[in-house]
Amino acid sequence: MIFFHKFLVEIFFFSFLADFVDDVVILVCTDASTLVVYKDNIVEWNCKLPTTPLVIKIANFQSIKGLIVTLTDLGQLNIVYMGTQQVEYSFLQAPQRPINYERGMKEVQQLKKSLRAGHLKELNPKEKEKEIELNLNLDAQTCSEYLETQHLAEAIKGNLTIAMPKNQNANIRVFFTCDPLIVATPSETCLQLDSVGQAALPMMFHAVPSKCGMVASLHVEVSVITVLAGASSMTRQFILPLQLVMKLSVPVREARVKVTLSANQPAASLAQLFQDFTLDESASNLIALKHFNGTVVSILVSKTTNKYRLQSDSLAALALLVDELQRRLHLYFSASTNLQMNLDSPLPVQETWNQIETHYSNYVELKKETIKLGQATRQFQIIQRVFHNKILTTKTVGLTEGIFAAVQLAHEHVTLSIQQVERFQEDFKNATHMLGGSLKCLLTLIKVEKNSSDKQRSVRLLEKALLPVEQLDFDQSWQQIVESKLNYLVRQRSLPAAPTTTAVTSSDKEFNLTNFKKIFLQALDNLKKESQS
Repeated sequence: MIFFHKFLVEIFFFSFLADFVDDVVILVCTDASTLVVYKDNIVEWNCKLPTTPLVIKIANFQSIKGLIVTLTDLGQLNIVYMGTQQVEYSFLQAPQRPINYERGMKEVQQLKKSLRAGHLKELNPKEKEKEIELNLNLDAQTCSEYLETQHLAEAIKGNLTIAMPKNQNANIRVFFTCDPLIVATPSETCLQLDSVGQAALPMMFHAVPSKCGMVASLHVEVSVITVLAGASSMTRQFILPLQLVMKLSVPVREARVKVTLSANQPAASLAQLFQDFTLDESASNLIALKHFNGTVVSILVSKTTNKYRLQSDSLAALALLVDELQRRLHLYFSASTNLQMNLDSPLPVQETWNQIETHYSNYVELKKETIKLGQATRQFQIIQRVFHNKILTTKTVGLTEGIFAAVQLAHEHVTLSIQQVERFQEDFKNATHMLGGSLKCLLTLIKVEKNSSDKQRSVRLLEKALLPVEQLDFDQSWQQIVESKLNYLVRQRSLPAAPTTTAVTSSDKEFNLTNFKKIFLQALDNLKKESQS
C-alpha cells in the first residue's frame, strides 16, 4: 500500500531544453521532503530535499536556467538544482577466512540438544569480550538543548571511553539502543582506536517531547562490533540519570493505580534513596515525581510495615519508578543484607487489559482510514492521468480547465484523508507507548515474585512474547502476532490452549479479541501456579 502525503505541484513547459520540447514536466514534493519529477506520465527523476517546502517554483538566474526555488514554513528560501552527490567514503572490508564446516556442525548439534532439552545453556563469554571496557562519564546535572524541531528538551552530555588494550589501531562500530522516547546522539558511529586501544566519543542523550508517551526504562545498551580475525561483537549496559526524564512535583493524594512493594529490611529514607533530587528530611517518607507529559507518580513509605506504595493515574507511568526503586534499594542495602522484595498488592491485570483494548481499537480505526486514503489516492491518480492525457492531446492548458477542477477536488479529498490518517496515527502511536509501558510495569512486578532461575526464565519468555509492542506488517495487529506466541507458551506448559474457534462474524478473517484475552490471562495464570509450586 502506498502512503501518500499532502503535496504541492508545479506544472511547466521546458521550452529551453531540447530534450523536453513539447513535453509537460510536473514537479511533486511530498511531506517526506522528496522531490519527484514527472515527464508526462513517467517518473524521470527524484531526490531528497534538505527541507520540506510549502511553495516550489522554477526560476532563471543570470545565465542559469531551470533552478528550483523552494520556500519552507519557517521562511527558509532555498535554490537547488538537479544533481546527484556521490558517496565520498568506502566501507571497511572484512578479512577473508575459510569456512570451518566441522566447527559449524558441532555448534548446530549443541544448539539442537539445548532446544530439545527446553533450555539454552549459558555460554561463557569469549576472551575477546573480556578485552573491552566501556566507561561513561556524564555530568550529574542535566542541560537544555534546542532540537532540530525548535523544541527545548532536557538533555545530558558526556564522554564514552572505549578501551580495548589488545586491539590497537582497530576500526570499530558502536551502536546505542535505548527507550523509544530517549534519543542517543549519535545513535551509531565508526571509531578508530589509538595506539593504546582507546577511543573517546562525545555523547548526548535527550528525551523526546511527547504528550502521552512516558519513558519506561533508563537502560542504554552499547554494542561494539570489531573486525579482528573475524567479526565479533560485545555488549555493555549503563543507566541514565532519572533527572533526564522526571522532575519533582506536588504529591497527589488519590490515584487510580496503586502498587505496593514490601521488603525484609527496615524502610529506607526517600531522601537518601533519591539524593539526586533536593528533598527535605522532614518529607523523607513521601516523594512525587512528574513525567514530562504531566503524569505524576507518588511514592509513600511506611516505616512500621516496611512497605513502599507507588501510585499514579496511569499504569505506564509506574513502569520506570518500579524498576528504579528496586535498583536503588539494592544499592542502598549492602549485598550482605540479602534484600528481598515482594509484591504486596494484586497484579494490575485489568489495567493492562484496558490498554490492550484501547490499542486494538486505535489500530482498527487507523486501518479503516488508511483504506479510505488508498481509495481516494487511486481516484486521484485516475483523474490525474486523464488530465495528463488531455494536455498531451490538446497541447493547450486552457481547454482542460474542467478536468483541472476535478483534479483539485480529488486533491482536496486526498488531503482531508491524509489529515484523518495523521490524527489516527498520532492516537495509535500514543496508545502503543501506553501499552508498552503498562506491559513493562506488569512484567517488572511479576519478576519481583520470581526469584529462582527457572521462574525467571518463564518471565523472560513471556517478556519476549509481549515486547516490544510493534508490528512489522500493518495488515496484522500486535494482538494477532502475540496470540500465536502465547499459544505456544501455553502448550509448552502442557496446559490446554485457548479455543481457536470463534463465533460467526461478518468476516472469516476478523480477529476475535475475546480469545486473545483468554490466552493472555491463561499465560499469566501459568506464572502464578509456578510461583506457588
